[in-house]
Amino acid sequence: MPIRNKLILGPSIDEKELWRELRDEFVAPKQIGEPDIVIEEPDRIFAGGSLYGIETRLFVIWDKWENVEQERRGDIIQAAYYAAKGEVKAARVKVVKGFTRKEAIKIGYLEI
Repeated sequence: MPIRNKLILGPSIDEKELWRELRDEFVAPKQIGEPDIVIEEPDRIFAGGSLYGIETRLFVIWDKWENVEQERRGDIIQAAYYAAKGEVKAARVKVVKGFTRKEAIKIGYLEI
């Protein structure tokens, strides 16, 4: 019998739908409504004519995260960003977080 550190489940139907919605939002963002997506890219540093040191941070504020564990939220965000933006942009992502609006306000990421 295998021994594991944690149980890893595949995406549920709800998570697949969240992934599709989020991927579509990365491709064609709506002007209003959720999810609120923050893509932070630090200033670009040019070295030898190429981009160097670009790290992207993704934050998705979405009340649909309510019943999704934090780790799964990150997995869904990364997968959706990869599907929408491709391997090169996805490889630059170093921080990924998903919060409900209430969580984002609680930690000071959003103002009331």
